[in-house]
Amino acid sequence: VVPEFVRQYAASKGAPLDFRDHGPIARGQIAAEDTAIAQAMARGDTVLVHDTDLVSTVVYCHHYFGRCPEFIEELAVARRATHYLLLDIDVPWVPDGVRDRGDRRDELQALFV
Repeated sequence: VVPEFVRQYAASKGAPLDFRDHGPIARGQIAAEDTAIAQAMARGDTVLVHDTDLVSTVVYCHHYFGRCPEFIEELAVARRATHYLLLDIDVPWVPDGVRDRGDRRDELQALFV
């Protein structure tokens, strides 16, 4: 399992994310994925589950800033997973100090679709 890098990054920053954070977020996500892939291969695992990947980074960039650095979009395409499981937004939204915009879940879901 590859954990969600941005959650840890956002919590440790202690301030709202801004557009400049997306480069470090993308590089951190890539490093987490590469580490998990290497560990999975060493164990002979054939399935790797990503909590998020660079597609999520692209979606959130567009959601918050209306744009995304081109290199992140290119890497998201190059590194895309074989399968995606997109869950519905049918459970109550609960703020947790990192998530916001609970009133815009439909908009965000549409970007993921």
